[in-house]
Amino acid sequence: MSEASTRAERIKVIAARFLARSVADAVAMKGLIHRARTGDTVAFESVGQLSHRMAGTAGTLGFEAVGVSAGSIERLAERMVREGPESAQDICRELTCLVDELEKDVRVLLNERGDS
Repeated sequence: MSEASTRAERIKVIAARFLARSVADAVAMKGLIHRARTGDTVAFESVGQLSHRMAGTAGTLGFEAVGVSAGSIERLAERMVREGPESAQDICRELTCLVDELEKDVRVLLNERGDS
């Protein structure tokens, strides 16, 4: 096997792991959002951290739509941290919709790649 094909195979494995981890991270974010409904800013910070990591890795691996969605989640979570608990309910509704859409998109990618 050539070096280029070995590298391509490694990237394919990394991408599959990323997508699988992204589904798990989306599920984790939903749990954090549930906690955040009570104004738990630490939960919002955790959503921001997970989505930040996901956005960066998605961009690196060429999953642009996932990166854009994760970036939107990150910015919304950061907004909640800035605005405080008064905005928690509205932001949680928005975050839930965004995370649901992100999870759906990642699952579609997994199915298309045959990695599900």
